Amino acid sequence: MESTNADREPASLGSLIGRIVAELKNNSSTGDIAELRRLDPDHPGAPPFWRIVVTLLDSSLPSHGNSRAEAIRRWSVILRTLAQMADLHDPRQPLGTGAAEAGVSEARMVKLLRASEGILFDSIRMIAHQLATKGIAVNLADFARLILSDGRGDESEVRDRVAYDFYARLHRIEKGEAR
Repeated sequence: MESTNADREPASLGSLIGRIVAELKNNSSTGDIAELRRLDPDHPGAPPFWRIVVTLLDSSLPSHGNSRAEAIRRWSVILRTLAQMADLHDPRQPLGTGAAEAGVSEARMVKLLRASEGILFDSIRMIAHQLATKGIAVNLADFARLILSDGRGDESEVRDRVAYDFYARLHRIEKGEAR
């Protein structure tokens, strides 16, 4: 599917993710975080979700119609992931590298890299849980890129980057090399 400027991620996605993470860490109650962790992408009706949409995301979302509904659905998955991992955001640590360090199985990583829509969303939830359980920090913008690029022209490029980082780190682990 060919992408247009309208369906491309904001140029400053990393900055936006950083602002959302800061909002979650500094201005959200534990109840808000819990609600965000339980978000259903098909029904993201939680007040903390809508507060973030209105205050931080609205200008980067399509203005109306099916495009807006799909963007909101995707951002609900991103916010669910950010709520799960807000304390583990490290813009310098690629997702693939962190996944290898957390012991994410090759089968689980392949499933993530081949998945779309609901299966992609579930795969992200599982990998985020494994990273959070192991306390492995990663660049949370990489999760957002995977979700936002699904079905777009840059999807392969985004997935290839995650795969490269994963396999490069696995190779170094197998050789007994440090980071």
